[in-house]
Amino acid sequence: SGGPSTQMAMARGTVGMILREMPLNVIYFGTYSWLRGPSVQEQCVAGAAAGCLSGLLLYPLEALRVQWVVGTPLRWTTRGIGGFTVRATLQTAILFGGYEALLRATGTSDVHL
Repeated sequence: SGGPSTQMAMARGTVGMILREMPLNVIYFGTYSWLRGPSVQEQCVAGAAAGCLSGLLLYPLEALRVQWVVGTPLRWTTRGIGGFTVRATLQTAILFGGYEALLRATGTSDVHL
């Protein structure tokens, strides 16, 4: 069930993910909390801004993390940042807007992040 190289890749992946998630969540939720408004549309915009900012700031670190996990030489890069940031922007707009809409639909809209 997996030799030393598989175990090393899993360990690297776990450590890399933890190192990525800490600053990502600070940017992600901090931006959203700071920008969100009372309407679902404003919450979608705040979510989009959170995704865009986190994508732009953390993409080079994510690229380094992936290189480290797969064992290729580390090289700072922004290649691919456009698609990554567009995906993050759309994903978080839908995620946060949908979350807030779901809270309203279930009568729990007084719960905040």
